[in-house]
Formats: sequence, structure tokens, C-alpha cells
Amino acid sequence: MILPGQGSYINPEFITPKGDTTITGYVTDIITDLTLGWFDKKRNPTKPFMLMYMHKAPHIACWPSAEKMKEFS
Repeated sequence: MILPGQGSYINPEFITPKGDTTITGYVTDIITDLTLGWFDKKRNPTKPFMLMYMHKAPHIACWPSAEKMKEFS
């Protein structure tokens, strides 16, 4: 799954092998949840793997999630 053009912070669209999809929520939380979900439920623990876990937040402009906005304003 990738974010087209770095994507949106809120309710981002993803390009997936099965087609484009929008996931409701904050992009950092979504990427973390998807990654942990794959690691816990979908990977084959008997096979080696390579996982690229990247976030949008390190790129400018960085917006925190709505519940954390007061901490950064």
C-alpha cells in the first residue's frame, strides 16, 4: 500500500494491489495499525521477510492528529 504523492494526513487514500481505497483516520495511526496487523496476523512466521514501515509525518508540512493538535499549537 502506498500514499499517492505523499497522501493526506486525514482520511488518506492508498494505492493497493486490489485498487485504490480511502481509510478513515489519521495517517500515522493507520500505517502503524496496518503494519502491526500484518505482522501479527498475516505474515508467515516460518519464512523470512522484509518490511518497509514508513510514515508521512517526517515530511513537511507535518500535522499532528486532531487530539494532539493543542500540544503543537
